[in-house]
Amino acid sequence: MRVYSAVLLSVFLSVGFSFPILAQTSFTGAVNTEWSVEGNWSNGLPAIDNDATIPAGKTVLNSGDAEIENLFAINNFGTFNNGSSVKNKGTITNNVGATIVNSGTFLNLGTLINCGTLQGSFSGIPVLSGSQNESGVCVVLGCTDS
Repeated sequence: MRVYSAVLLSVFLSVGFSFPILAQTSFTGAVNTEWSVEGNWSNGLPAIDNDATIPAGKTVLNSGDAEIENLFAINNFGTFNNGSSVKNKGTITNNVGATIVNSGTFLNLGTLINCGTLQGSFSGIPVLSGSQNESGVCVVLGCTDS
């Protein structure tokens, strides 16, 4: 009877409580430098349940419509080059030594943490001026490489 109760309790707990498990995908550039090519990512395209990382030294080109839903990190000497359209609804972290180049549309509805370099036109995103026209947040930090 005791074993039966323990089994029922464990089944109840495993069915009654489920926790989402978030995955992570890193840009490999195995096919080319394009954001939207699934074969360029270690674990599929970035998505709401799939955090994305651009590793040190890698350059990613976005020539389509990219949507950031969750966490997106650009590491030391990594580059994200947007030539088309980005909509950020998650959190982008541009780490020390990393670069975001924008020659397209960059809509920040989430959070942009910039410890690196922003190049190009970032309408509505405060770089040094402090003005902000979008509904997201831009955090410009005096970051250190630790």
